[in-house]
Amino acid sequence: PYVNSSMAYLKRRTGRVSESIAQYKHILAHRVGYVKAISGISSAYLDAFRQNLTAFPKAIEQAISYGEQATLLQPDNWMRHMQLGIMYYFANDVPQAIKSYQRSATLHPSAGAYASIGTMYLCQGKIDESIIAFSRSQQLDPSSYVCDEFLGTGHYY
Repeated sequence: PYVNSSMAYLKRRTGRVSESIAQYKHILAHRVGYVKAISGISSAYLDAFRQNLTAFPKAIEQAISYGEQATLLQPDNWMRHMQLGIMYYFANDVPQAIKSYQRSATLHPSAGAYASIGTMYLCQGKIDESIIAFSRSQQLDPSSYVCDEFLGTGHYY
């Protein structure tokens, strides 16, 4: 299943999203609960949504469903929560995106997690909260121009 998951990932990354989803489904039919495939199919459905593939009309819902399964199977995996936050963002569910990013940041404090939290607060118009998150991001990676840029954006608003 590891090799097949890697092949499905490669298909997804080379634009063959439909083939990727089919391959992940095949893996999951034989290895129920295989988290690498669950996470992979979640990302593949997100790609299908972002590419507006008509073969997958409920792609974002599928992405979130599989993403939630992955976080239930590996609740202490910070990356699973980060990926789920991205999916919630694309589904226009900013409060849930924030919760996922916060869980990721709790498990693995990183500049990226706090930048994502700050961006979501900015989307909600919560400027003070965004500045706090962007400041934390900058503290975690003081050499990152991205952290400086985001913090500057928060102060601008």
